Amino acid sequence: MTASIITPAASAGTPRLAGIGALVRKERMEWLRGRRAWVVAIVTTILMVLTAANAWINMTLRGAFPAEETADLEPLSMLPLDNIGMAVSAQLFVIVAILALASLVTKERESGTLAWVASKPVARSSIFAAKWIAAVAMLALVAAIVPLGITAALAVPMYGIPDGMALVAMAVGMIALVVFYAAVALTLGTILPSTAAVAGATIGVLSIPLFVGFTPMITQFLPHSILGWIMGVASGADVGFVTPIAWAVLTVGIGAYGIRRIERLEL
Repeated sequence: MTASIITPAASAGTPRLAGIGALVRKERMEWLRGRRAWVVAIVTTILMVLTAANAWINMTLRGAFPAEETADLEPLSMLPLDNIGMAVSAQLFVIVAILALASLVTKERESGTLAWVASKPVARSSIFAAKWIAAVAMLALVAAIVPLGITAALAVPMYGIPDGMALVAMAVGMIALVVFYAAVALTLGTILPSTAAVAGATIGVLSIPLFVGFTPMITQFLPHSILGWIMGVASGADVGFVTPIAWAVLTVGIGAYGIRRIERLEL
């Protein structure tokens, strides 16, 4: 659709977050009624469990076959946190979350739903904020807490009982990444024309550390490092404060730019 709609900022007397409550409820119901949340939970859990089980599978193969046939298999750590941490640090949950986030804006732009919602007595900033809030709340559950909890439970018979506080730190770090990538994907949805483009560009953002290297001097300024920073804090490591500041500034900045974009978007 190409109809031009007056932006909330230009509408006299319209509160900045008008209609936010109703819009959050709308977004939440769409997540609950659709298949997106179930797909994210199931796929993320399977990927994390398989990643965490890698060391156990390795050692099981060593025990099942003669030594000369498993000589090339490298021994892996059998500590519970090492293997659960491997499943988390692989960030497969981020990729699944990105694929779920990519269509939240573009699909409604294509169908005309976004224009219809914007024609109601709501602020456009509320539309963006509601999508961000609902997406973070749902993905925190289905892409972080549930998969991590199931992975940790299934890891117990393989490796033993993991430290509870470390698991909490992992969950907090995973949620922090979800908050950041939700801001990125939603903002890109106001710029790029298709779901595929949004998904590809957001995965490109995820890949930035591969291009700039893993030098601590550089990676500490990347919001991508927030998961490792939180886990470092939980372990008592001296991790400084650069990473959380960079994460907060960039997340808020990207979200603010996304709101600015949606306020000026022609629908």
